Amino acid sequence: MPTPTHAFGRTRSGRSPWPISIAAGVVTGMICALAAAAVNGGTSAWRLGLAIFAATAPMLTAGVWAVVVDRSTIRGAAARPEQSVEAAWLDRAAAAGFMDVLALAGLGAGLTAIVPALGELRAWQVLTALCLFAMVDFGVRYQVAKRRA
Repeated sequence: MPTPTHAFGRTRSGRSPWPISIAAGVVTGMICALAAAAVNGGTSAWRLGLAIFAATAPMLTAGVWAVVVDRSTIRGAAARPEQSVEAAWLDRAAAAGFMDVLALAGLGAGLTAIVPALGELRAWQVLTALCLFAMVDFGVRYQVAKRRA
């Protein structure tokens, strides 16, 4: 008998994955918020904690759901997603994007050694720019692969 499917799936035991996902997401979000507020101190620590909680709790809830749900119980889920055409696009975009990041990092290191003004940049500025470049590059390459297919 085939396994019944649901919009958001079920755990292997047949229960809804949401109670444990929401509880774990809220608890870990609160831990992150309390840690951020404790490190920050000051008068606006509660605002920072609230912002951290609002940002992390939904993502942590979704992450726990992805771990506890049984994939075969999700309606419309592919049986082998790693063999899909989207996975092939992702692999091609990631491989080419990684090579672009390596090339940019090498060129940036060389320019930093040659141009003294670039040596005054802070590490967070350089890493933020490199990270943004990597995300945009990957997104563009994925869309190009999708259009070509």
